[in-house]
Amino acid sequence: MTDPMPQMYNHCVNVYEAMKATSQVVTENGSPPRRIWVGFLTKLINDDLGLAVPYYSAVRNNLKRMGCIDQLQRGGGTHPSTWELIKNPTEQLFNDKGQIRTNSKTSQLEGQIKDLSQRVQVLEDLIKGVA
Repeated sequence: MTDPMPQMYNHCVNVYEAMKATSQVVTENGSPPRRIWVGFLTKLINDDLGLAVPYYSAVRNNLKRMGCIDQLQRGGGTHPSTWELIKNPTEQLFNDKGQIRTNSKTSQLEGQIKDLSQRVQVLEDLIKGVA
């Protein structure tokens, strides 16, 4: 039995498909056609798809690392960014390129437990020194 794909892969696929749905095919000066998406990626990921804010960077970086998207023009403020959609994300690309993790709730809790364990150890060492 194979392990299921991480949820991050599904987020990447959903973001790519949402970009593709509102993209346009552009041809310039006899060059091959390119699929171009213009918009606010943060709004698409966080507002339209309802993903938590920390997913923005992880999803974007995973899509870039897999070679699925390339930023052609950076946006800012009221100006949208322009992205080329190069290829669909696949499980193979995701597995080959490695995944970039988000700061999940589990990793936050693991960090808190580690910090608390260190604090308890310091207190125990102090108590041993006093006794």
